[in-house]
Amino acid sequence: MAKIAFIGAGRMASAIVDGLLSEQPLLKNSLACFSATGESARALAARTGVTAAANLPELLEGADVVVVAFKP
Repeated sequence: MAKIAFIGAGRMASAIVDGLLSEQPLLKNSLACFSATGESARALAARTGVTAAANLPELLEGADVVVVAFKP
Protein backbone atom coordinates (compact mmCIF):
# COMPACT_ATOMS: atom_id res chain seq x y z
CA MET A 1 0.00 0.00 0.00
CA ALA A 2 1.32 3.46 -0.89
CA LYS A 3 2.36 5.80 1.90
CA ILE A 4 0.57 9.16 1.59
CA ALA A 5 2.09 12.16 3.37
CA PHE A 6 0.09 15.32 4.06
CA ILE A 7 1.96 18.58 4.52
CA GLY A 8 -0.69 20.45 6.45
CA ALA A 9 -3.35 18.92 8.66
CA GLY A 10 -6.16 21.45 8.66
CA ARG A 11 -9.58 21.36 7.05
CA MET A 12 -8.49 20.32 3.56
CA ALA A 13 -6.22 17.51 4.74
CA SER A 14 -8.86 16.40 7.24
CA ALA A 15 -11.51 16.22 4.53
CA ILE A 16 -9.26 14.15 2.28
CA VAL A 17 -8.21 11.83 5.11
CA ASP A 18 -11.83 11.38 6.21
CA GLY A 19 -12.85 10.52 2.66
CA LEU A 20 -10.03 8.03 2.21
CA LEU A 21 -10.73 6.35 5.54
CA SER A 22 -14.46 6.13 4.89
CA GLU A 23 -13.67 3.96 1.87
CA GLN A 24 -10.67 2.06 3.29
CA PRO A 25 -10.41 2.20 7.11
CA LEU A 26 -7.18 0.17 7.16
CA LEU A 27 -5.49 2.83 5.05
CA LYS A 28 -4.83 4.81 8.26
CA ASN A 29 -1.59 2.87 8.68
CA SER A 30 -0.35 4.34 5.38
CA LEU A 31 -1.26 7.97 6.08
CA ALA A 32 0.90 10.55 7.84
CA CYS A 33 0.56 14.29 8.39
CA PHE A 34 2.65 17.23 9.55
CA SER A 35 1.70 20.77 10.54
CA ALA A 36 3.90 23.74 11.33
CA THR A 37 2.84 24.04 14.96
CA GLY A 38 2.02 20.37 15.34
CA GLU A 39 -1.36 21.08 16.90
CA SER A 40 -3.57 20.28 13.92
CA ALA A 41 -1.46 17.21 13.05
CA ARG A 42 -1.82 15.86 16.58
CA ALA A 43 -5.57 16.54 16.51
CA LEU A 44 -6.02 14.81 13.13
CA ALA A 45 -3.93 11.85 14.30
CA ALA A 46 -5.86 11.53 17.56
CA ARG A 47 -9.20 11.65 15.74
CA THR A 48 -8.37 9.30 12.85
CA GLY A 49 -5.45 7.12 13.90
CA VAL A 50 -3.08 8.37 11.19
CA THR A 51 0.52 9.17 12.08
CA ALA A 52 1.54 12.69 13.10
CA ALA A 53 5.14 13.27 12.02
CA ALA A 54 7.41 15.36 14.22
CA ASN A 55 9.17 17.02 11.27
CA LEU A 56 9.24 17.13 7.46
CA PRO A 57 12.10 14.66 6.95
CA GLU A 58 10.23 12.12 9.10
CA LEU A 59 7.01 12.76 7.16
CA LEU A 60 8.61 12.43 3.74
CA GLU A 61 10.73 9.37 4.48
CA GLY A 62 9.34 6.57 2.34
CA ALA A 63 6.40 8.64 1.07
CA ASP A 64 5.01 7.54 -2.28
CA VAL A 65 2.59 10.47 -2.58
CA VAL A 66 2.85 13.95 -1.03
CA VAL A 67 -0.27 16.08 -0.67
CA VAL A 68 0.29 19.79 -0.08
CA ALA A 69 -2.73 20.88 1.95
CA PHE A 70 -2.09 24.31 3.42
CA LYS A 71 -3.02 27.86 2.57
CA PRO A 72 -0.64 29.75 0.29
